[in-house]
Amino acid sequence: MSPDIQSSSANNLVTSVDNNGTPNVPRVVLSRTYDALSRTTSESATVAGMNDFLNNYSYDQLNRLTRVTHTQQTGGNSVAAKRVDLAYNADGQYTSLNRYADTTGTNLVATSTYVHLPGEPAGVGPRRAGILNLYLRTSTDIRHCDFAVVFGSPFPICSRR
Repeated sequence: MSPDIQSSSANNLVTSVDNNGTPNVPRVVLSRTYDALSRTTSESATVAGMNDFLNNYSYDQLNRLTRVTHTQQTGGNSVAAKRVDLAYNADGQYTSLNRYADTTGTNLVATSTYVHLPGEPAGVGPRRAGILNLYLRTSTDIRHCDFAVVFGSPFPICSRR
């Protein structure tokens, strides 16, 4: 297999990854843009030369990820529009995750509400490889769940605590 070809910005942030030359797979080019604080603001893909998805990322004044929208690029492959909104408590922990089947936030698909245990560390966030380490409280037990912050992963992986 050929190694991925990467391009970087002046701040050493990866701006594109290209699998050109990898045998038996379509060529995929992933591109990212960043704001002045080095936060990812968008990520897009082309697959076999066709525009594919476009993700846009929004942050609050404390640099926490608050929204991700997923759409198709103009003239590209068909991609279902989606949106995820994230909310936090005063300690910086996730409190809810709302998933929509559109980008305007009018077609709610699912809501997840999180209850954190006393002493749970603050700062659980998207810089941890896109995984949310959270606790869900049910009527009979508490479960620790890992949620992938990616589209198409609707189910948590939970373990009893």
